[in-house]
Amino acid sequence: MCYYSNMNELLNNKGDKTMYGSKEATAVLKAMENYSIENSGKMMVFNGPSGQYKAITGRTRVDGSITGVVHKFDAEGNTKLAGSFKILSDGYISRWTGVPTKVNAKVSANALAELVTPVVEEVIEEQTVTDEEAA
Repeated sequence: MCYYSNMNELLNNKGDKTMYGSKEATAVLKAMENYSIENSGKMMVFNGPSGQYKAITGRTRVDGSITGVVHKFDAEGNTKLAGSFKILSDGYISRWTGVPTKVNAKVSANALAELVTPVVEEVIEEQTVTDEEAA
């Protein structure tokens, strides 16, 4: 028996269907998606030090973390389960099979830095010109 009237709302940040997990975890996941395209030219496919890997996003946890599985490509292009990934609700990547820890840290740090960077709005002040200044 489910104690929540709508489990999808609970798992998707109370009805926000655009987010997978917490704001921080979602930002890091999107940053990893962008990194994968730069790295391999394909969405969620990574060229790691020991081969090519494909990450598949799985569950969003109630705490806001995001998890998934990672498959490794063999020489024929078939995949086999190699491990998993987990992005904690604070945006920290606790594990990501096939992607070096340094890359995880860099992508995560950049995504979180962009999240806290304030949006600067240009304010235009109205200036009044006197008759003497206009002449």
